[in-house]
Amino acid sequence: MNLGNKLAIMFATVSICVLAVCAFLLNGQDREPPEISFGQSRVVYRDGMDTAELLKGVEAQDRHDGDVTDQIVIEKITKTSDGRSVIVTYAAGDRSNNFAKASRIFQARDLDTDTNKSDSRSTYKVEAGAGAVTDVPIASETEGTQEAEGSGGNPEAEEAQTTDERAEAGTEEEPVREEQPPEEQKPEEPAENVQNKAVPVIKLNTAEATLKKGSFFNINDYIAQLSDDVDTTETLQHRIRTNGEFDNNTVGDYRVTVMVTDSEGNTSGAQNLLIHVTE
Repeated sequence: MNLGNKLAIMFATVSICVLAVCAFLLNGQDREPPEISFGQSRVVYRDGMDTAELLKGVEAQDRHDGDVTDQIVIEKITKTSDGRSVIVTYAAGDRSNNFAKASRIFQARDLDTDTNKSDSRSTYKVEAGAGAVTDVPIASETEGTQEAEGSGGNPEAEEAQTTDERAEAGTEEEPVREEQPPEEQKPEEPAENVQNKAVPVIKLNTAEATLKKGSFFNINDYIAQLSDDVDTTETLQHRIRTNGEFDNNTVGDYRVTVMVTDSEGNTSGAQNLLIHVTE
């Protein structure tokens, strides 16, 4: 073995060892971000409130570092367009500098009233260190009761008034409807006449046709009647179509339907034609 081959083998061996060491180090490296979770909270957001209130019930756990709740920070607070709620974005990192983000919605207290009460639990998004975003559904809970305000009137008087109104409604006379004399029904025109006015008519001079293999098939040779109330016969001849499989180069029997459509889009009834292709 010459010196060149020995050097090549040594270089390949060293390269394999270096790759193995790099793979081992990469596999042992922590690249998984922590997970941020939300517990129950009745916090309603107010301008200038202490951030500690917004951090209540928020926890972060990492698979390698364990509890990293103390690393949670509030990254930003964004007000929604209607001004009734805010979106608070949290961020947390582990010792390997893997970061995760999560957001949740808080109801905002109205500056003029003090009636907005809601649970802060909602649907939030978790953004992992590499930029992956995962939707995490959280059950939304809203507590609170609303009391209906009374009219302040006398219930007995209201009940009596309602009874009088019902009595008046029951005594109203319905207007007398005058009976209209029945309209004279015109006799229906025969179906054939109606068809002549609306759709073209096509009739074949035979129900079966025999054609030699390879010869030309002309459908106009089998038309007995072709008419329309608008289009001429010459126009209709160019608007005839056949449906069904047919091969004039293969011996066999073929069933096709023949129809015609006029220039107004009206289509005639289908006519059946059996074609025998022979040698």
